[in-house]
Amino acid sequence: MSSIEVSAGANVWFDGAMWQVDEVTGAGVRIRSGGTVREVHVGAFSVSALVIGQEPPADPPDPLALVLSSLDRKGLEQLRGMEPVLKRVIEARDHGAAAGPLYVEAAQELGISVPTLKRKLSGYRDAGLGGLVDSRVTRKYDSRVDPRWDAACVQVLDAAVYASTPTRDAVIRRVNAEVARVHGEGVVPAPGKTAAYRRLNELAKGRHSFGSGRGRRSVAERPEGVYGRLNPSYPGEYVLLDTT
Repeated sequence: MSSIEVSAGANVWFDGAMWQVDEVTGAGVRIRSGGTVREVHVGAFSVSALVIGQEPPADPPDPLALVLSSLDRKGLEQLRGMEPVLKRVIEARDHGAAAGPLYVEAAQELGISVPTLKRKLSGYRDAGLGGLVDSRVTRKYDSRVDPRWDAACVQVLDAAVYASTPTRDAVIRRVNAEVARVHGEGVVPAPGKTAAYRRLNELAKGRHSFGSGRGRRSVAERPEGVYGRLNPSYPGEYVLLDTT
């Protein structure tokens, strides 16, 4: 199992976002990002969190292993329920059984379409149980981009809130320069152009980083915390105004 040193106030990269540690207890870690607060089990946190300023492990954990460890009991049982059917199909195909009727029968048994069954079979052949996880989940654990690059990207996007709207190329250049400044030239591998664009778009989602400056500032200036709920005792007690 991985181990990291973390204390209250530390900045960490976890689950595709930057967080600050509020409190560490024997069983878990409470982390905060803007107005969102999460309680994370210490085991899952130690496996996939990166403390900014600490070097990542020499052998980073397998993303599919992280995905499986993050699933709840119901999700894991669903995958395990598929496994015997997929094994039976693979064995039958290896012994020359016709694909058409075999796939239709297996798809009906699992309650999925034949194209979905084919994707599940391909994923299972490639990566075992982890290959059955929905791609929308595994995408969060994509390890092809170094988390230190991600952290620098978030910092550059934050710094651009009140500046003129940058281009994506300019942001990527600034991120690479910041990574080199903090960690040293060539220490952190820079993603290729396509991977950098894709990751930048993921991290910039919802920020208006490359759109309206007003929208970008509005997102940044939103109050932290969860919006409350008013419980009026009579009609008209509260009035909502949009003072644009």
